[in-house]
Amino acid sequence: MIVKQLTVPIQIRKLEALLNRFPIHDERRERIFSDYQKAYSGYIGEKAMQYPLSYLDPERYLIFHDIRLKAGEHFFQIDILILSTKFILISEVKNITGRLFLDHEHKQLIRTIDDKEESFTYPIDQLTLQQIQLKKWLHQHSFPLLPIEGLVVFTNESSILTSSKPHEKIIKKSSFIHKMLDLEKRFNQVPDYSENINTLSDTILQNHTPQNKSLLQKYQISKDELITGIQCPNCQQFAMKRSYKYFNCSQCRSSSKSAYLKALEEYVLLFDSLLTNKQGREFLEIKSPDLMQRILREISAERFGVNKSTSYRICLEALGKLKKESLE
Repeated sequence: MIVKQLTVPIQIRKLEALLNRFPIHDERRERIFSDYQKAYSGYIGEKAMQYPLSYLDPERYLIFHDIRLKAGEHFFQIDILILSTKFILISEVKNITGRLFLDHEHKQLIRTIDDKEESFTYPIDQLTLQQIQLKKWLHQHSFPLLPIEGLVVFTNESSILTSSKPHEKIIKKSSFIHKMLDLEKRFNQVPDYSENINTLSDTILQNHTPQNKSLLQKYQISKDELITGIQCPNCQQFAMKRSYKYFNCSQCRSSSKSAYLKALEEYVLLFDSLLTNKQGREFLEIKSPDLMQRILREISAERFGVNKSTSYRICLEALGKLKKESLE
């Protein structure tokens, strides 16, 4: 059973919002785009695991995507965590193209593409650290120590994977189910943990802490450097102004009732879920406080405070639902 579904990670959504509103010729954009590509590639890799995971018995396995927990002073993230009553499996997913060579002696992963070599973090070290941290987390929360297994799964079907010597923890996606069958046989005689498995599952969900870094701090970008305004869904220019019940684009003359939803979503992703009427007007480039007030009512923003100290909390999930409804 999938307990925590795979969704687009919040960091990817933040990077998309930043790229959309960051000047195209700024030299920092290259680093931001590179980070976005890496994050999105990881997400696609996990998405590719949906098919092999669908073969697992939902009555026997609990599956969690993108779990981030804290053990002691440090957070650790697991791409795919699988709980059974016999063992726990950590899957570190790699979606890397090209010719891949695992050098176990020097502990490095080397990718060759277009006659260029690039070194990546040795995945077995990553996996070992995750196993250590999960073991620490289980002890921290007073759970019995189930056997913790780990796999590095390469999902890109076009990549060619070789290594200095075979390693049982490194597989291609096509071997995943066979590996699961091997693990089932190996741990068949282990005492059953069925009594506490649901409690463990609930505790994992309760302690999951999504990464929520400020991208402006990370890339040293000031608020004033970002493009403001409401983006036209037709020509992509930030040139929409309110006229009667519609937002009209001064560039392509198209109109929309709901174009402001994306702007508010990007405000939340880049700054905060809390904003004032003035902050909303500045970001959306709206002159009328009354219009901004109506917009905040339309999205059912939660109100805090009174008079000049009034602020509003915007829910990303609610905005997403409204955006979806506006397209139907």
